[in-house]
Amino acid sequence: MSEVSVRTIYVGYDSRFPLAYEACVRSIKKFAPRLVIKALKKDELQALNLYQRDDEKDSSTEFTYLRFLVPYLEGYKGYAIYCDSTVMWRADPREMTKYINSHISAAVVKHNFTSCPTDTKLGNLPQVYYPHKNWASVILFNCTHPDSRRLIPKVIKEETAEYLLEFGWIEKTSNLGLIPLEYNYLIGYYSSPESDSCIKAVNYTDGGPWDVKYRHLDFTNEWDSYLTWAELSSIV
Repeated sequence: MSEVSVRTIYVGYDSRFPLAYEACVRSIKKFAPRLVIKALKKDELQALNLYQRDDEKDSSTEFTYLRFLVPYLEGYKGYAIYCDSTVMWRADPREMTKYINSHISAAVVKHNFTSCPTDTKLGNLPQVYYPHKNWASVILFNCTHPDSRRLIPKVIKEETAEYLLEFGWIEKTSNLGLIPLEYNYLIGYYSSPESDSCIKAVNYTDGGPWDVKYRHLDFTNEWDSYLTWAELSSIV
């Protein structure tokens, strides 16, 4: 483990996909039982008047923009991790800390593709491509960095989707660190690796085993292992 210390991981919560959240959280607990896990729930943050965006119709999930509140919620101190609830961890998320330091404001897997493999995602919503698509699905934040301090609730309410999701809040491209692909392996976007053991985090970004239509995807049996029989029986 590097000298960078992370105590908290935030997980985006979408009320339409509670099983995705449960599997994500339980996978974190398996590999990092002492890591504090906090759910990012839109209704709770709205009630606290911390989240008041008006363009919800353009969001594919309830947590699309909530992730950018992480530095604020951490008091702009230390380091914290964010991940979508579509992620299933296969290693301790804190392994990523070796890819960030005090000079870097955030670190992500920088996916490099020019199209999406499907026309729809998560609940049959239209698929939308943009240059940094899925980069923000797993983020290691340096909450102390001046770039992160730009992420105040007013900015998250008023700034464009492009500014937030394509890291326009980061002053220089060199301030955005690079995490290896195995920490945000997008199912359906990459060919299967020779060895599954090299994959540290699986991301069912376009839909996952919580939906019967996606029960054929890789790692479904492993994902199922985090749920009870009753929870699995509820999948339709």
